[in-house]
Amino acid sequence: MEAYLTRTGNPFLDLLHTHALVAEQIDPYFIVGDLPARGWVLHISVVTADAYELLAAVLPFLKEAGVAFAMPVEPLQVMNMCSGLYGNANIGKVISIYPVEDAQALALAEQLVAMTKGVGGPRVPTGIYLGGTVYASTERLVAADASNPVKDTGHPSLLPDGVTWPFASLASPIRPKRPRKLKGKYVAFDVLKQDPKGSVIKAIRRRHVLDFKWVIVKMGNKHMCSDSAKQDIRTRLRWQQTIAGRVGKHMHTPAVYEYFEIDDDGYLVMEYIKGTPLRQFVLDFYKRNIWLQLPTPVHTSLIDKLIEIVGIARALHALGLVHRDLTTMNFMMKKGQLYLLDMELVYSLTDNYPMPVFGVGSKGYMSPEQEARAVPTVKEDIFAIGGIMQKFFTGLDSYRLWTPDKVALQQRMYFFLQDEEMAALVAACLQVDPLQRPTLDTIEAGLQQFKTRLLQKTYSNPGSKADVSTIRTTIQAAITGLSGVLTNNGYWASKSQEQAVLNPNEQSDYLLYGGLHHGAMGVLYLLSRVQEMGFDISPCKEVMQTSWALISEHYLQQADRQAPGLGDGMAGIAVALLVTAKAGLLPPGWDAPALMLACFQTVAAGLELMKGLSGLGLGVALLAPAQPKLLVLIPEILGPILNQQTTAGNWLFPNAVAGDRPMSYPGLMNGNAGITYFLLLYWEATHDAAVELPIRNALRYQRNDFKMKQGKLISHEDPPLTLFYGISGVALTFIKAFEIFKDPADRKMAEDLLGFMPEKVLVDNLTTSYGITGIGEVYLEAYRIFGDEQWLNRADYIAQALLHMTKTSDDGGKYWLTDPSLEQYPVPDLMIGNAGIVHFLLRYLEPAKYGFPMLSI
Repeated sequence: MEAYLTRTGNPFLDLLHTHALVAEQIDPYFIVGDLPARGWVLHISVVTADAYELLAAVLPFLKEAGVAFAMPVEPLQVMNMCSGLYGNANIGKVISIYPVEDAQALALAEQLVAMTKGVGGPRVPTGIYLGGTVYASTERLVAADASNPVKDTGHPSLLPDGVTWPFASLASPIRPKRPRKLKGKYVAFDVLKQDPKGSVIKAIRRRHVLDFKWVIVKMGNKHMCSDSAKQDIRTRLRWQQTIAGRVGKHMHTPAVYEYFEIDDDGYLVMEYIKGTPLRQFVLDFYKRNIWLQLPTPVHTSLIDKLIEIVGIARALHALGLVHRDLTTMNFMMKKGQLYLLDMELVYSLTDNYPMPVFGVGSKGYMSPEQEARAVPTVKEDIFAIGGIMQKFFTGLDSYRLWTPDKVALQQRMYFFLQDEEMAALVAACLQVDPLQRPTLDTIEAGLQQFKTRLLQKTYSNPGSKADVSTIRTTIQAAITGLSGVLTNNGYWASKSQEQAVLNPNEQSDYLLYGGLHHGAMGVLYLLSRVQEMGFDISPCKEVMQTSWALISEHYLQQADRQAPGLGDGMAGIAVALLVTAKAGLLPPGWDAPALMLACFQTVAAGLELMKGLSGLGLGVALLAPAQPKLLVLIPEILGPILNQQTTAGNWLFPNAVAGDRPMSYPGLMNGNAGITYFLLLYWEATHDAAVELPIRNALRYQRNDFKMKQGKLISHEDPPLTLFYGISGVALTFIKAFEIFKDPADRKMAEDLLGFMPEKVLVDNLTTSYGITGIGEVYLEAYRIFGDEQWLNRADYIAQALLHMTKTSDDGGKYWLTDPSLEQYPVPDLMIGNAGIVHFLLRYLEPAKYGFPMLSI
């Protein structure tokens, strides 16, 4: 496509202009015509190199047919669609055509199959193959305009019940299953990794009864990740086989047995290495520690592994190879020895192959020039080693800490390491300019010297406090961040909650949610408090207006059709309405009391705080002083909660595994602690005698559930520390109990649980619900209620750590990469995003001014 001259700079847009087609741009597609609400959709798959020619041939045909269709905005989108970046449901859907009825669908399909014979393209996983590179699926469509950012709940399916198959003359709707036995001797046992480009399978190689062996089979789906030279994932697998033959004698790496293809899919069979992933080896040390608290033998063990990695990189470079994907995930520990696992992205300096280079790499370990697809040098591996060192020395992924500012990066590493020389070395490895990065010899010498220093002295923990002026500056810059990099089409969009697990390199969908836990109302809740503390929120004015309009349209005007809960539904919206109304942030003319009352039209089904009755009840209890009419809902809320409490004092919840017995969960958002927290708040507001005994029973149960002995938790093995599921959420409930009842036993329980946690803690998740920000909030709540400086000191370390992980946008805004599943994509939310971190920093400035986020007004 690079060969085509364009008038607009975009060859695909030129094609639309050439054929006088008017399109609406809804990234990543141009939409031509009016899309039907539901029906058969025809998808044409094509590799990047052939996309322009195919579009040039197909567009006049589609125009003449008068049918609506979608096509990529630009060539880059084709590559993204064919690499899984937009998710499994969008793979191969380069051109999507929307017939209005079955007869038209068949007629179009017959002609498109003929037009695409001989064209290459990846399979469409959610479509049925018709021929050529044409697939069919049924889809319910999202309206083709930017005013409807709420995701439609419909999803592509193969052949739903009651739907007629109109393509019988072309293909059967029944897709053939992949064989479980490959090449007659490899029997799939387990899928270790699901990936749009192909799975990684643990299999048994069986030649005869007594000859069998565990192997790894890497599968490459045809035409996936195809580039401008038509190199695809199969090319990479064949190249990995070649590289394995070159390096096998020089380092520990899995043997490659063979490569073969079945139905155009590639299969690389490798030796199975049973061991511990290096990433897990490192993280096991950081479960309850930071670097400064690790014992010297652990320090030396980690440094020895880093020196071993440097040696492996040196061996590769001596062979004229650049690895380009050195990460803690690509090494396996077996009997103390490191095995290098993945050679897929290797570049040969002697052969200048592959060209174009295979892309891309792993965020945090991939240098800027590698991300730009520049011709590789050994300096790319130096950058990756810098990222590995950051992981070893902090337990955090490198993308959280990296900044192009060398001085700032060195200061960040010094905070975590308290060693100026090593901090400088790590920062040097991660320089933007590859010529400024050190050699492998310099890195190895620096590691050896660091090990010597560690053996000679004991490092003390940093004793300085978080700088108040820095916090204030950061909060103001983070408000700018909330107005810019954290917006999507002018409103606050959140990560799709339907995408629980993202595939490697897959982008998340970003959608409008109105909730308090995740959603725009959580950001508005935060801005209310920020403004009350004297910060300027004017940068967010336009985003607030847009978000208010969308919340009104999609939530407040449809309150009876929305979830009722506190975290993700209308009760949380009502709480945020009260807070924003008090701060004067509601749009002019809005009737706050009426809107709050309208939020309570449905009753939740479950019991938990996040989505169930206790969250709904907590919303009622918070709003009751301003809206006493809401108390009429209490019997309907309290009845199931009190009736379902067991004689032991706990509650049982549906098991995530269908058919299994109900379980008792301890957590704040999903279990006993959250229900108890609601009952405490309700008793505080009403002094209803009916709930006092259930509260006492619930607290007694939780004391027994978390038995402590000499500062150790003896009833739970390795419990999570975080708020949503873990012990900090349970501690928060006991802090609330002490605040209300002043029972020393409640304070002791809370302090025992908090004392069980490390004095200084880092979790590779920065959110309030699941990460260190939530732990920091609990520490601040303990300080607010107990007045003990030790809890403020613990919160201080978390504040300082967060200040050392900020990112800076082009407009000077600050933000954090909070969610480990998103890597480079920031989100604005209160409990799982940036607003939560700002709330914690705000409370750190004045711990007594505000209560816990989401649970207070």
